[in-house]
Parts: sequence; C-alpha cells; structure tokens
Amino acid sequence: MKKINAKQLFNLVLMTTVLIMSASCKKKTPPEDEPKVDIWTQNEKSAIGDYLQTKIKAPSETAISGQYGGTISQDGISVIFPANMFVRENGDTVRGMVKLKLHTIVNIKDMIYNRASTISPRGDMLLSSGMFKIDARDSLNNVLNVRFGKFFSATINVANNPNDSIFKGRISNTDGNQIVWDEWPNATAKRGQNNTTISGLNAFSWCNLDRYMNETPLTHINVTLPAGFTSANSDVVFKYTGEMSSVFLPANATLKKFSTDGTSYKVVQGRSAKLLAIAKKDDKFFYFLVTIASIGENHSEVITTMTEATEQDFISQIANL
Repeated sequence: MKKINAKQLFNLVLMTTVLIMSASCKKKTPPEDEPKVDIWTQNEKSAIGDYLQTKIKAPSETAISGQYGGTISQDGISVIFPANMFVRENGDTVRGMVKLKLHTIVNIKDMIYNRASTISPRGDMLLSSGMFKIDARDSLNNVLNVRFGKFFSATINVANNPNDSIFKGRISNTDGNQIVWDEWPNATAKRGQNNTTISGLNAFSWCNLDRYMNETPLTHINVTLPAGFTSANSDVVFKYTGEMSSVFLPANATLKKFSTDGTSYKVVQGRSAKLLAIAKKDDKFFYFLVTIASIGENHSEVITTMTEATEQDFISQIANL
C-alpha cells in the first residue's frame, strides 16, 4: 500500500472538510412558481380582490366653474355643487376650473368590484338605494375639499323610504378592508315623486342612501372552502335574496374559514340568502354558488369543490348574483 505523506494527508483532510461544509450549507431552494397551499392571512386583499378592482366601472367626468358651481351625473345619481364651495388644502377658495369625477354603485356587481359592503355600525346589514363618491381637483390636479360651512346635495332616482338615512363610508381593517358605513351627521333625505334628494353633505367620502334591516335574531355564518382555496386567492360574498345588500365574509386565519365570528357584524337568522365563493388560482377562475333557504343559528356551509370557469362565465356569475 502506498504511504501518504504529511502534506498529502493535510490536503486530503482539507478537501474533505470543504466538501462537508459545502454540502451542509446547500439548501433546497423551491421554485419561484411553486404554489402556496393553505396560506391564510387576516384582513389582507386576496389575488381575486386585485382582479376585481380591475373591473371597477369608469367614473363620469366633467369640469365646472368653482365660482359658479355646477352638476355631474351618472347612473341616475346627480350631484349638485353651489358656488365657491371648493377649497385647496391651504384653505384657498377655488374660483377657476374644477375637474370632477363621480363614482357610482347602483347594483350588487359594482358593490363587489368596489368591495363596498352594506355593513352598519351597529352590527347588522343595510339595504342600499345607491352609493356615490366625488373626486374634485383643480387645474393643477391638487385634491380639493369642501369649504367649511358649505354643503352640497345629490338626487338619486329612487323613491325615498321613510326609514332611509344617509351614511358615510370608511375602510374597515376589522371587516376585510371593506367600505363600511356610519350615519352622516346632519345629512338628510327628502322624498320626491320619483327620486330622493340628499342634503347637508360636507365631505367627498363615499355616500350611501340606506336603511336598517331592523331584523332579529342575528347570528354568525361560517364557510369552509376546499383545500388550496384560502384567503390568499379566494373570497366569499354573502347576499340576502332579493335585496340590495351584500358583504364579503372576512377571512379568519385561526379557523381557516370565511366567517363573521369575531367581526363587527352578524346576519339575520331565518332569512334566505346566497353565498358566492370566487377564486383566481394558477391564473384560472373558479366559483361556487350556494343558495340558503333559511339561515340557521351559527350557520355553517362546507364547499367541497370549486367550479372552474372562463373569465366571461366568472364575470356572469358575479353579475347574476
């Protein structure tokens, strides 16, 4: 047997050590496109949420004189501005050109695309007669506000219900980043022959002509989706049958369900409703529709399969909800 001298032995030990260290440091790197399975997050917009935003309807646009005021309309909603009501952030009144955009929501489809729920501040849902929001800017594209002490108004082409109130929208971090509603102080609704006039508006927030359902008892609802369909790629829309009322069920990362449990609102026990589960997964569209004849106490639905659909069929499912 050939003898190994000291230098050769040293080199052999060194090479062996390097190989061992290299092997121990090498980690398996998963492919970048490896699918994320059963990833749940709390109160974050899903991949399908990003897609829905691309379907939001374009607003109506016009320009008016800040000095004299004017009107902008879309979908049977007209918003009327008095003279000298627009101000810049520094308080200067704008008397020149004002560029206006009017965003409107008058059906369930647009509610879903805008993530505009009908959740009330007291924990049940509202029945909407129409929603809108104004974007106002000067000729340099600076965002404008309402001058202190000034008010604007709107008309909506629906007969006023005596129980209607005016609500101001805000984004809720506890209800799945949806638009939720608080009563608008000092704003009023007046019945016309074929329309409703809203007065006393003093901010360019979302505005909603709504009424409380005033129904009890209230209960929670829980929805479980198949494996691989989570808050990372899916949403579940809840809607009362025959009503202009809808909401996204919040994702519960602890329960791994879409659930009202632990949120600010509940649903009416005994009411009929629909649940539409929607998802965008691996660049494919999926849905499943559940019809509930009567909501039970702590109602639970388990969806075992999702239906793959073309994009057009997927959009139709939302439009027909």
